[in-house]
Amino acid sequence: MTSQRAACDHAGRDSVFAVGGPVYRECAVDHAAKLLTSDIHPEFRPTSPRPQCYSADVEFVVDSMGKPEQATARVVKANDDEFATSVLSVLTRWKYDPATLDGRRVRQIVKVHQSATIVRVVVSGAVPSGPPRVPAPGC
Repeated sequence: MTSQRAACDHAGRDSVFAVGGPVYRECAVDHAAKLLTSDIHPEFRPTSPRPQCYSADVEFVVDSMGKPEQATARVVKANDDEFATSVLSVLTRWKYDPATLDGRRVRQIVKVHQSATIVRVVVSGAVPSGPPRVPAPGC
């Protein structure tokens, strides 16, 4: 074990992830799990009519086959519970290239940040000459 890996010991809160077998943080593997799907997003419809930035940090285990383990998923931080729930609901549809350690596939704890900015576009008066200007997401 390298000194870098030794410094990457699990925190006490990681014990919940180890129920399914040995599990590693990104800093303890040779090649970290890598998200392969980029077109699966939370299906979120806010209940508030005002524009807002939504964000959620979730943590879960990606198994040795590259599948997120729903039972290990937890919200680390979120500014809206409904948005966080929508992120958790699509988790199992994500696909990963699994982490490897010493040439074998291993389970890895992954932390993901998801955000969405909901903007309301109102067009009134004259027909605009191009698409409406929408501010860039600021999450």
